[in-house]
Parts: sequence; structure tokens; C-alpha cells
Amino acid sequence: MRKNKIIGAMLIATIIAAACSDSLEPNSTGGSQLPQTITLGINTPAETRLSHEYDANASILKVNWKQGDVVRVFGASTGYTDYTADADGTDGQPVAFTAMNGGTASGESFNIFYPADKAGTTWDATTLNMLGQIQTDAGETAHLADYTYLAKKAVDLNDPSGVQMEHQTAIIRFDVGVVPIQAKQIRSLTLSTQDGESLNTLQGVGETSEGTSKQLTLAVNAPNSETGVFYMAVLPSMLDAGKPICISLVRIGDNGLSNLVTVGSGKKYEAGYVYNTQLFTSGTNANFSKYNDYTTSSEPEIVDGVYLIKKPGNLKWLIVNVNNGSHNSAGQKYKLTVDLYIDRNTPWTPIGTEANPFSGSFDGGGHTISGQMSFSGATQYAGLFGYVEIKRGTTASITNLHIAADMVGTDIETTDARNTYVGILGYLENWGTFNLQNCTYTGAIDFTFKEAPQSVCYVGTIGGNLTAMGGATTTIDRCQAIGSIKTSNGGDVCFTYDFCYRDETPAPTNSYSQITTTKD
Repeated sequence: MRKNKIIGAMLIATIIAAACSDSLEPNSTGGSQLPQTITLGINTPAETRLSHEYDANASILKVNWKQGDVVRVFGASTGYTDYTADADGTDGQPVAFTAMNGGTASGESFNIFYPADKAGTTWDATTLNMLGQIQTDAGETAHLADYTYLAKKAVDLNDPSGVQMEHQTAIIRFDVGVVPIQAKQIRSLTLSTQDGESLNTLQGVGETSEGTSKQLTLAVNAPNSETGVFYMAVLPSMLDAGKPICISLVRIGDNGLSNLVTVGSGKKYEAGYVYNTQLFTSGTNANFSKYNDYTTSSEPEIVDGVYLIKKPGNLKWLIVNVNNGSHNSAGQKYKLTVDLYIDRNTPWTPIGTEANPFSGSFDGGGHTISGQMSFSGATQYAGLFGYVEIKRGTTASITNLHIAADMVGTDIETTDARNTYVGILGYLENWGTFNLQNCTYTGAIDFTFKEAPQSVCYVGTIGGNLTAMGGATTTIDRCQAIGSIKTSNGGDVCFTYDFCYRDETPAPTNSYSQITTTKD
């Protein structure tokens, strides 16, 4: 496959040296004075930022800064200062950024990162997270803006020349040979290696690996698509040059197809480039195990004290035996070892009830659960997990789990108690220590209530009502939520939210969400 560069004019970035009256206060360490305005360009084959437009003739993505884009400038000594773009960029031209109030960056040199809302409070705490990608229609490129990471180290802001931002990610463009009706049915594309090696999906800005997954999934919602073109952002360090990658397609009503493709003609993957490849719907069956009405319960194998969820029957065993009280999950460990696909025509039963909660630790193994979780009737706690309880003095967690499944609730009947409906964890009663780490939810949540709820109800993505009782600790770290929430007939007591509802919950660390909400 021929490697296609993002071709654009090489941009020159210029620092505009401000007069003393237009500069921020000199830093306390005696380093360089931070200018009030900087002008940023890019030193890569790409142009720069938000408005992505694919040019089929040139095989390039044209991108530009947008007014209001924010970069974070870290001081080599201490602190940071955020700068915001003053105007839209055109034709890949550099844009002036103005310092926002309250900055504290100081030092002899500075590190710059885009976007500021995904940066940490220090340079070393800043990570590039590739999980949670969702494309809202085939051929659409707006989602790539969320993964257009730019960085530049050791910048001397006293020097008015030579400051050029560097791309940190590359793009793979998949052209799926489908007729329009098939394009509308595609729900996700999943990238993995042929040998099942882990992918570096969470990377420090200094190129150190901070987290891995077995695959990278692009969730798709393409109801109006006439063509099957999809874009996935990747870190160059994720893939080895010359090695084939496996791309699995999941369509509505089946368990997926897979294609084994080689991208880049054996050359090293580089940030700032677009790599084109062709997929076909005549591929082999993908490595998705389907959970449906015909799934038979089977007890998991226990290896080194860990219950291994190797097939849909193992997951059904966990659901049935936890929920009926015959299996005590407290202190137990479970690990998912395969990707699972939930059939949309099969009613989903969450793991754990209020009477018989789930109390163990679940490691998703970096795998993805896709498809659709369907609910109807009297449902109080909905999600992959329904009700989780952690006893005093104990520790449990849900980690490395990726959900790329829609949640659909039809004619939902609420109870007099608090009701929660989310992608991963509905209700947590925590008296000990609980960690929700390196988990993602991508998809659409759509709940219709039979009548307006009389009690408080919450519809969200990562976690529902995450309570911490009597000095307990609940931590959300490195989690992402991208997608949409829609509620119908929910009244004024049904609320939508990103991560969780809990009055005393601190903001999730190294996490973020991009959720659109609609209430009918």
C-alpha cells in the first residue's frame, strides 16, 4: 500500500516579541519573560488543527486552527500559562495566540502542548490518549480534532524565530468497499495486531508508554452514509513497520468481518502523515465472540486465582451466579481474555443486583465489548455492571475495560429509589477502596421512559451513582467517554452527565469526556 503524506506548505512559526507594557510579569526565577502574544505554526508535512478536509486528488488532510483553540505553555522551572487562538486559520497559516489570565509558567525555556484541556498540570503528567474514538458519519473527519496532539519542547520565548509545533499522531484512512446500505450498518472498526500484541494507546508526551490495550476501536454512527470511509488516529509507536494489522468490522446484526492489511508499504509510521488502505466486506469472520439468547452458561477456568472470561458462556455464568447469590464475588478476581459482541436482539442483564451485588475486581485485559445492551421494563441499575458493593476494609477495581456498545432502553419503568443507567457501572456502594481505571465508553445511550420518573434518575456513560461511604475512597483515573445521551419522557428529575453523580466526587484524574445530550 502506497504511503500518502499530508502535504502542505511548510509553515514558519514566529514568536511576536511584545513590548514590556504588553508582556506578562517577569517570572520569579529570573528566566525569560513570557510574551503576551505568540504566533504558532507547524514543522511537519501537515498544516495544523481543527477543520479537517480530505482532498482525494492529493490524498491529504487539510486542517486549520480555530479561534478559541488553547495551547498550554509549561515553564521548565514551574507552572503553566494557557494561550488562546485569536482567529481562525486559513490555508494552513500560523495564528496568533494571546495569554490568558492567571498563568504561572517560568524558567529559561518552555514546553508547549495542544490541546490545553487534555494537558496535565505539568509537562510530565501530560498524556496522549487514543482510546474512545467515535465517528458520527462515514467520511466525516471532525472527530480527528480530538486526537490532533501537537507539542514542542525547549522553546526559548525570547527568540522571535524558530518555534514550530510538531504533530504527535498519524491518521489511517479506511476506504471500505460497500454499498450505501452496508455503510449505514457498520457500527465499529477495531484495529489489532496479527499476533495479539498489546498496542501503546496511552503515551506520555515524552514518548513513554503509560497504558496499553489489545486493540483500538473506532465506534461508528453512520445513519446517513452513502460511502464507507473511516478515519482512525494512531500513535506512530503503536504499530511496527511492515507488519500486517488486523481490522475488524462490526455491522448491525452480525458478529463482524475481519481484514488483514499492510499499511505504509513497510515504512516506519510517522506523525503528521495519512496512510490509506482498502477494506472489503468479504473478509473472514472477525475474532468477536457473540453473546445472545443461545449463549450457554459455562464456569470459567481459574488460573493463578483469577477467573478467566474466555467466551460468552463464562460471562453468562458470572451474571447468573452473582445475581442469584450462588457465587460470592467478594475478593475474587476476573479477567476478560477476548473481545465480546452483544447481540442487539438479546435483552441484557447487568452483573450484580442490589440484593446480590458484584464485589470483586474485573480486569478487561484491554479488550472491547461491542454491540448493543438492550433494556426494557422495570430496570433500576443498567450498564455492563448493575450494582457493585465494596465492603469496609477491602479494595476492588474495574480496569482496562473498553465498551463500544450502544445502550437502548425501551418503555423503562423506574422505581421509587434512585435509578442509574450508564455504559460501564450503574451504582457503586463503596465502604472501602474502589478504582475505576483505564476504561472507556464510546457509543449512543438512548432511554425512553414509560412515564416520567417520580424519583431522581441519572443517565450517563462511565459510572452512575458512585458513592463513598464513611471515609471510603473512590478513584476515577485515565477514563474516557465519547458519544451521546438521549432521554425521552424523562421529565425534570432525569439528569444526564458524563462520568458520575456524587456530591463529594473529585474530578476524574487524567480523564475526559465529550458527550452530547438531548432531552425530549
